[in-house]
Amino acid sequence: MTTTRRRTSSIALLASLGLALTACSGQSEEEAAFEDTSETTPSPAEEQGDGEATEEGTDSDEQEGTDGPSSDEDASEGSSTHTAEAGFMGTASSLEAETTAVEESDDARLLAPGLDLRITEVGQLEELPVQAFEQAGGEILTQDSEKVSTVEPAEGKVFHVARYESTDPQLPGVEEIPRSNAMVRVEGSEAGSVFTGEGDRQQGTLVVSAPEELSPEDLVLEVTTGEEDGLTQSLSLVDGTRTSDDAPQLYTVDGFEVELTDAESMNLPYERMNGAPETIRGEVEQAHLTPYHPEHGWSRSGELFLVVTVDEPKNHDNKSTIQVEMPDGTTIEPEAENSSLVRGFDGPMTFSVPADAGEATVRLTPKAKPKLDVITGDPAEATVTWSVTDGDSAPEESGKDADEDSSEQKGGESSED
Repeated sequence: MTTTRRRTSSIALLASLGLALTACSGQSEEEAAFEDTSETTPSPAEEQGDGEATEEGTDSDEQEGTDGPSSDEDASEGSSTHTAEAGFMGTASSLEAETTAVEESDDARLLAPGLDLRITEVGQLEELPVQAFEQAGGEILTQDSEKVSTVEPAEGKVFHVARYESTDPQLPGVEEIPRSNAMVRVEGSEAGSVFTGEGDRQQGTLVVSAPEELSPEDLVLEVTTGEEDGLTQSLSLVDGTRTSDDAPQLYTVDGFEVELTDAESMNLPYERMNGAPETIRGEVEQAHLTPYHPEHGWSRSGELFLVVTVDEPKNHDNKSTIQVEMPDGTTIEPEAENSSLVRGFDGPMTFSVPADAGEATVRLTPKAKPKLDVITGDPAEATVTWSVTDGDSAPEESGKDADEDSSEQKGGESSED
């Protein structure tokens, strides 16, 4: 009896201990689970902080993204200058720029039939208005071309600016004006054509991209007049002066008009084959100088053509001749025979004379050939004079004076020694 109670009590005690252990074990697992969860799950405060940080990061990213494009747009809007190609050249109809006037003189002039060309102003520019650049044939091939306001030259270059104008000098005796072709040359290389004309009025403003420091002959407006054996001359775009000396005779005379004085008439009476009386008559009617003749081309360097027209009646027996005598006694024959069956001088007679002579005597010798023999009469003369420029005669005289002064100075120095 006693044994049974003890066993029952022991079982009850063990059961109580088991329940207690079970309860303790369950509570520890829940607490462990709670602790694990608390380590991995953010607190409400942390969730709020992370959200603010994320929003701030997003705002910052958005702010940076907005600033980037805005900066590019500002840079694009500020880009208003275009750079011209290195060999740019063109003619603008109008250009407002500070330039230097070229003094008007024969040293700053090109003369030819149908051409009296001058450079009136020269200058240099660091930039061009876009309107002037486009007038001169320039193109701006960019997407933002409408934003460009100025054009600058290529690196190491400036814009050389030169205003030019040409008119027809209306040289006497010129019936057919030869064609003139003008181009720009930079350091000997062709940069581009400027104009082609036959006595037409020409004017414009040349714009040439070239190195800043150039000598006058390195940047020129070159003009060739005449298709075959043309005469080439040039004016500097740096200072406007003439840089070619191929035709000094053009600038030796002060105009191509001449003065005709003391014109005598031929008078040679004779009998024709049938015995009828006849007379050879004629006189110099007019004359002029010219550097160019449609049949003979350009005159030789230092010479001009003296063209003489003789007024004479028709006469089948007329075999008269014509010569020109210079002040030094030199006799010059005509460039070509120009007689016909009824005239001794069928049209103007052309002579090549020294341009700086200033005077010549035209001599007509009347001759008739009614039969086999030629009858010759007394010559009839006429005096032709023209004005020679001071620029060509003065240097020669001053040169002689300079030599004399130099000799005197040397003599004086040696005597002192």
